[in-house]
Amino acid sequence: MQKTPNLERLLELIRREDVILFAGAGLSKYAGYPMGAQLQSIFYNSLPASAKEYIEPTRSLADLTDDIFHLYQSNNQVINILKDNYAKLPDSTFVHDIISSIPHFKTIITTNYDGLFEGAYQENCEVLYNNSHISLANPKKTHIYKIHGHLADSNSIIIRKTDYTNFFNPNSQNSVFWNAVKDKMASNCILFIGYSLEDTNIDFIFTDILKQLGDNKKEVFFIAPSLTQPKKNKLSSYGINFIEGTGEELFPLIFDHINENIFLDLKSNKVSTDSTYKFAKKLGYNVTVGTNTASNFFIEKIEKVDGFLQQKVHFTTKNNKDFISKLKSFMEGKTAEKSFRIPKTELSDFVMHVDNFKLQDLSDMEFLYIMKLPSYEGKIDIIFEDGMSVMDFNVKVYKDIVEGKVVLSFETDVAKGSITFMPGAKGANINYESEINEVIKSPRVLLEYYKSFAKIIEGIRFSFLVNGESVFTKKLIANKIPEDLEFYINYLEKLCKVETLHMIRFKDISRNDINENNYHTLESIIAKAENTLVELPLPRLRAVLDESFDKGFLNINQEEHIMFFGGNTEVKVNVHDKEFNLGYMRSYVFDPFISNMEEIKNKKAKEVLITNKSGKRKVGFYDVYEIPGDN
Repeated sequence: MQKTPNLERLLELIRREDVILFAGAGLSKYAGYPMGAQLQSIFYNSLPASAKEYIEPTRSLADLTDDIFHLYQSNNQVINILKDNYAKLPDSTFVHDIISSIPHFKTIITTNYDGLFEGAYQENCEVLYNNSHISLANPKKTHIYKIHGHLADSNSIIIRKTDYTNFFNPNSQNSVFWNAVKDKMASNCILFIGYSLEDTNIDFIFTDILKQLGDNKKEVFFIAPSLTQPKKNKLSSYGINFIEGTGEELFPLIFDHINENIFLDLKSNKVSTDSTYKFAKKLGYNVTVGTNTASNFFIEKIEKVDGFLQQKVHFTTKNNKDFISKLKSFMEGKTAEKSFRIPKTELSDFVMHVDNFKLQDLSDMEFLYIMKLPSYEGKIDIIFEDGMSVMDFNVKVYKDIVEGKVVLSFETDVAKGSITFMPGAKGANINYESEINEVIKSPRVLLEYYKSFAKIIEGIRFSFLVNGESVFTKKLIANKIPEDLEFYINYLEKLCKVETLHMIRFKDISRNDINENNYHTLESIIAKAENTLVELPLPRLRAVLDESFDKGFLNINQEEHIMFFGGNTEVKVNVHDKEFNLGYMRSYVFDPFISNMEEIKNKKAKEVLITNKSGKRKVGFYDVYEIPGDN
């Protein structure tokens, strides 16, 4: 079916749920049901030979059925012929099945006697054909107006000329029903399909209803396989847009167009959430819809009931040679970067599909991030020749070759980083970078992680194993362990020792809490548990130099002394959200001296400042408060 401006416009209006479907007999032809001319022939051939002598075979269907009624003085013959031809099973239902899967059609008006629409929609529609149905119709279901009646109710059938005259009379008892139909036609765009311009139905609608609406009517479209130019001109005179095609061509095209764009239409408020849910469910998907800060809808989650989702991204960059060169290097693994950012300004086209749904396009984005997939993702074992091993280590590994250097980037449960192997004349050297996660779930796993790196840096031969098989073995040039790595190892070892001494576990500790202050706290906790002294930094000691000060204290610079100080309250500490009572602290300062002795001698000092050469003190923690030397 050729894409024309009229067709593009129709598709846009359908996506906005602003079109009602007006269906004639031509739409049911594929299913094996007769059209007007064929039905007229069926009625004429049903006449007895005597009747054919005075009833002309060229009589219109409406006049012919009137003649049959008067011939038999009953409507039964007409109704029975209609049932014989339209109550039978269809040859196919595929077009109507497609229509029923498009929730954008809220209203269908049809002059057809067959049950194709009802069969396709099942319980999801309301069939309306008289006044009493209007007020009882469920607004959440598709409304199917059968303006020529329903074969289940013989009195509702309109086919004879007399039926038309009575039904469309302004004073008819069916005025409520007909007014509802006209209201739908007035407030929506209309898609006529399955009619020819010779149909008396269409002639009445065009000359009466559309004429009444005048300039107030919304857009009207007429679908037919082909029309002569005079007929196209006739449609144009009514303000109707012609599109060449058939129902078998049009509705699969509409379905595919909606299928591709419905999620984007939801974001731009063109389609309701209800229609989105229905359409996706009909296709076997469950979707979750969210709202953003601007109260716009978006697809939060898509689940396929049967099978797996397939995602596809297509984009085209502008002809920026420098940018394309950088992108190419990234895609070929010539850079160690894990992602590449493409701003919208560098894109000429972009579309993301999930199965057949278009999830995002260029109008709905600011930039595109391309992320590398790991060369390996899973569990590995690391074995060292000195006997140490790390088992079941979760890892993602990325391998890049940058300027002749092999870069192994990794992500684990506790940290991410990279090792760059730099080949040289005497073997291979490495450069190591690492950043631990903000929240560390297991300190012991992190300790194994850091110890492994320390072993590798120290030049101890190691092997990576996957499923028990070695995939990488290396012995590197020995290097000194970096200070930051050594600090983390010492810290975590003390943390694990506290766990053992107190039979506890630290979990979800903050990376920012691994610092020197907490390191000394851990040392103090261990010293208390093991009843030993711990060496800690010496704080600044000072005493006020006034009349009450013991002047004999000033002689400590002349010979070796030991000074102690402490407190008469218990020391309680908190580390990584766990409380510890250390008892009474006592600090011992070896070889103390007064650092501002000259100022004191010259009587320029108001206080005495005390320190020692090491800047350290020995600290013990005791259950009972006491002063050394007291009996």
